[in-house]
This record gives sequence, C-alpha cells and structure tokens, in this order.
Amino acid sequence: MKLNHVVLAQGVRVTEIKAPIYLPAAIASLKERLGFVKAPTTVEEVLPANDLQARSFYHGRLEVGGREIVVHKLDVYPRLISVELQQDTGTTDDCDLVLDSLVDWHPSIKVMPSPRLYVSQLEVAFDVSLDEVSPALKRIGAMISNTAQGYGQPPYSVAPLQMLVVAMNLEQQSNTLVSDFRIERRVEHPYDSNVYFSQAPLRTIDHKSVLEDFERHHQKVAIK
Repeated sequence: MKLNHVVLAQGVRVTEIKAPIYLPAAIASLKERLGFVKAPTTVEEVLPANDLQARSFYHGRLEVGGREIVVHKLDVYPRLISVELQQDTGTTDDCDLVLDSLVDWHPSIKVMPSPRLYVSQLEVAFDVSLDEVSPALKRIGAMISNTAQGYGQPPYSVAPLQMLVVAMNLEQQSNTLVSDFRIERRVEHPYDSNVYFSQAPLRTIDHKSVLEDFERHHQKVAIK
C-alpha cells in the first residue's frame, strides 16, 4: 500500500467550563495565541443560536520543536474543541500537539486529556482491487450487468459492476465515534488504478495500519 495524501487530520477533545466566560476576551486570546487570520466577530458568530454551532477560527499556526503546524480550522463548542489540518499539512499527532498547547489557554476552560477523538482521511493506492472483498458481491455485479444487457443495452455500455465502497459504523443509538470507517474509490481515478479514499475514527498512524492489514488480507484472498 502506498499513502498518497493525508486528506484531513482532525483531533477532538472534551472541554470543561469551570466559570462564566466573557467570550470576546476569550476569543481574542485564542486568536492571538495561534495567530488565526479569522476569528468570530459578529454577534451571530460569537453567540451561536444553539450548541450545535461552533465558534470557528481559520488559518492559524503553532511552532513546536523547530517546525510549524498550520491549523486550517479550530472549532469551539460548549463542551468540545476540534482542530483540523488539511491536505498533507500534518497528522492527528499534530492535532494533539495543538490541543495540548491549549491546556492553559483560559483559566475558566479546561481541555480534558481524555477521551481523545479523531477523524483521519487518507488517499491510498492498493495493490489489490476492492472487488476482492467479497466474491459474492463480485458475482452479483456480473449478474446485474448481464441482466441489464438483456434489456437491449449494448454490452460495452454495461460492464460488470464493481465495488464502489465498503463502510462500517456503530448502531446509531450507541455511537460515540466522530466518523464512520469507509474505503471508497477515489473520484476521477480509473477503477483499475486502485486509488481509494478512506476515512476512520482513528489516529493517522493507526488508520494506516488498518489499511495495510486490509490489503495484506485481500492479497491472500486474491491469490487463492
């Protein structure tokens, strides 16, 4: 497996509000701390209508260990704080560094050390096709194609259907994950290139390990 790109790395932490906060001062402090280009300014941005709307900060940076982490977006909710890094600018470990730097950001806001929640999005190239996941579905794809040709469509217009996506999630009532797990064919790449987009509620390094294991298993299946 080849890792082409880290499409998105996101880290999320729970926050605890210990006392009433004067929001304009807290926002100004956070903007200055990470040098955000844009921070909440309007009444609607500073005082969202409900708890599902974030106070969003855009394009900041953290200097750590002699290097710079560019933060695409930081969202502050009443009980959560989320950091996003985009296209090859860092990993979920870098998200953790940014979140760790906010531990003493405000005396009335405590960034909790756990739980740590993640979203990892990667673009990878496999040595095997997604079609090897299920021989039964591969057979069904050919079956649908052959049946459709019987409706008068020319054979070249209805090639055997191929696997498009594999996805897994928890039951909604008990779901505490930030995202589902999925592997899907990358848009604008031919199927035979075996280039895929994958999303997982994992650290970048753990997500990569899961995909490597997936490929190893299906290489064995393909050989059989």
